[in-house]
Amino acid sequence: MTWIMCVLVSITCLATHILAVRALGDKLPAAFVTPAFYTVALFVLYVVAVIEKPRVDWQAITQPNLLLPLILAGITIGLTDLFFVKSLGLGATAAVAMPILLAGSTVLVAVLSVLIFKDHLTMQKIVGIALALGGLVLIYRG
Repeated sequence: MTWIMCVLVSITCLATHILAVRALGDKLPAAFVTPAFYTVALFVLYVVAVIEKPRVDWQAITQPNLLLPLILAGITIGLTDLFFVKSLGLGATAAVAMPILLAGSTVLVAVLSVLIFKDHLTMQKIVGIALALGGLVLIYRG
């Protein structure tokens, strides 16, 4: 499987996830929905791990340079879902909230990657960021 195939599967899964969240609307509190999603996700990942049998260096994971980003990633993805579900319960539509979430996070990641990881910004990337920001304004105002 190539990386682009993985991205396409990820896009499909995320779109399905968003539609499932939208179907729940404001029927259940966000504080319940998010942990319920992650309970099911843990089960699915466990099944995948049993099938694929990945080799993990558990000693390496306990090192702060790996453990802290893992913890941060886990906390922030949970909060992302929690606040996304909450936004839908407060009246946002998935057609507006999700593009704003994705484009906004894309711009933020691009900027923070330059600051934190010293990634290089090319003119093409700067134009892409500007287009994403313009798209955010159009979606929000639309």
